[in-house]
Amino acid sequence: MNVENHLNAAPGVVEAVVSLASNSGKVVFDPEVTNPDEVLKVFDDMSFTARLVQGDNKMKILKERKAKAAAQAKKDMRAFVISAIITVIVVCVCMVPGWHMHTGKLIFDALAGAGITVASAGATEMDMHMFLANVLVMILTIPVQFVFGAKFYKGAHDSIKSGMANMDVLVAAGTSIAFAFSLYITFFDGTINDGMPYFETCDMLITFVMLGKLLESRAKAHAGDAVEKLIRLTPDTVTVLKKDGTTQECALEDVFPGEKIIIRKGDNFPVDGEVTDG
Repeated sequence: MNVENHLNAAPGVVEAVVSLASNSGKVVFDPEVTNPDEVLKVFDDMSFTARLVQGDNKMKILKERKAKAAAQAKKDMRAFVISAIITVIVVCVCMVPGWHMHTGKLIFDALAGAGITVASAGATEMDMHMFLANVLVMILTIPVQFVFGAKFYKGAHDSIKSGMANMDVLVAAGTSIAFAFSLYITFFDGTINDGMPYFETCDMLITFVMLGKLLESRAKAHAGDAVEKLIRLTPDTVTVLKKDGTTQECALEDVFPGEKIIIRKGDNFPVDGEVTDG
């Protein structure tokens, strides 16, 4: 995983484990070489937002993240619905037999009825129908490509900046090429592909990827709920059995591998381990 590779390559980091599915990670570092702020800076350099989770702020951070994710999910759903509606219209105009020319003719007749003449030297009326239909689907595609698809451009920029190539790079590059080539067909050379642009390709690709990300965010939300439930069950303090037979209450974060802890009747298990007595 590239995120883990970047973290493990950072000075002072002993071990880093990151789960993008649950938006969480654990970093073990040498305090004599680095500190939490420097570790968080590694995430910033990769265009990720990270926060230090400690015993007293776990639930607070989880609640904030859950509320933020819910608000973002609503925003993404609205964007997807609008993008899907536009995509259906563009696909119908471009791919349903007869719709493309019929749409162009309707626009041509509407403009003529308003006293606006659309003509070009050497172009037939059918050519103008084709051109007007292409302009319509171009106008419909612009918000999908550059408004709803803006996050893919941002993601691609951040990915390239951090030295990684992710799916955002492919989506941004593929749809941009298709959009640019469609502009060329529409305004400069209508003989290519019988004058049919590829605007519907841009719409379909962006909309389907948006759907995928929407489903992914829902899966992450369910994973976050499971993590939150586990944290609620985890006690903040544990009873550690010392070598001299005495016990001591300490924070869960202060328990190290190899130590013995006491679990009383009705207690939840705070860590993984082996039962040695009882």
